[in-house]
Amino acid sequence: MSVLKRYVLIMVFALLAASIFGLSRLSFTDRLQNYRRLVAPIEFDATREKNINVTLSATKKALNNTSYPVDSINRNIFVEKKIVKEEPVFVIDSVKEETIPIVFRGSIVRGNNMIIAQINWANKTYFVKPSETLNNWQIIDITKDKVTIKSAEGKTAVLELNKVTRTAQLIATLTFTPKNQIFQVKKGDEVCGYKVIDIQNDYVIVSKNNSQITISKEPKLS
Repeated sequence: MSVLKRYVLIMVFALLAASIFGLSRLSFTDRLQNYRRLVAPIEFDATREKNINVTLSATKKALNNTSYPVDSINRNIFVEKKIVKEEPVFVIDSVKEETIPIVFRGSIVRGNNMIIAQINWANKTYFVKPSETLNNWQIIDITKDKVTIKSAEGKTAVLELNKVTRTAQLIATLTFTPKNQIFQVKKGDEVCGYKVIDIQNDYVIVSKNNSQITISKEPKLS
């Protein structure tokens, strides 16, 4: 039943009651109080209905204007997420053993009795003193006629004055994949910001920013 119909019925009921019980002889103040008592619930219901309609309208508008990300709608949690495998920074092309000629050419004595040796390593000349490291070999002792050196693996070699001593070391050929550049490196070399820590027949270890990367040699396809 609409508010207007309820209002009309109550007014009719009020008039009938006035005629029956003599409410027409009441004072203006009494009649006003009766009016408020009869009409106030109608006004209250009308206000409440209006407020409810306004609330429903606002809720409907808010729902219509609500948007959801496309990813959250289209995402399927039952589909396995694909993991993209990063390409290696280096690829090992080959690892081979190379014989390096080493020659002790002589020594000089400084004023503090420090002996410095001249060593020709491959095509380069170096001046070293005891406890220093040369191409991953530590200088153990220097005398006038010989130099004792020790490798990182614990191998010891004695270099005699003006005699060629040959030692073998592993040389790796690496391809730097980001720029497709090829380098030949030995242990201790630095290439493209990476330091070569170790070289073995089937892998090479490099490091950068205190992180080591092991590069495994891929087997050749038959």
